[in-house]
Amino acid sequence: MDLNEVFNFLLEDIVYDRIMEQSMESHLNDLFKKKDAFLVDVAKVDNDMEDSCQICLEVLEKDAKIFDLPCKHKFHSCCLEQSVSFQHYDCPSCREKIPIRPKNEHVIHYNEN
Repeated sequence: MDLNEVFNFLLEDIVYDRIMEQSMESHLNDLFKKKDAFLVDVAKVDNDMEDSCQICLEVLEKDAKIFDLPCKHKFHSCCLEQSVSFQHYDCPSCREKIPIRPKNEHVIHYNEN
């Protein structure tokens, strides 16, 4: 191998390493980026039984505003909203999809009671 071949090999290796490093940085930035584009599409309800939030693990106080998901897992409204804002769209307990909607979409929910 002559000197030019060694130089080209090292240059290609350096360029490849730099491209991989930039790709990983942008992937990590996108992965952990907060996006407030979606809202939880479940009505907030008053808690009627003592349980714990599976995100913060604190007790759900009686009469606190919570999300009772279709899968029947309950979370503080602020905990689940923050989780969704960080692009976690599955229930933290069972991994069922959380009903979400785009933030700028206006939907009217009617109470079935």
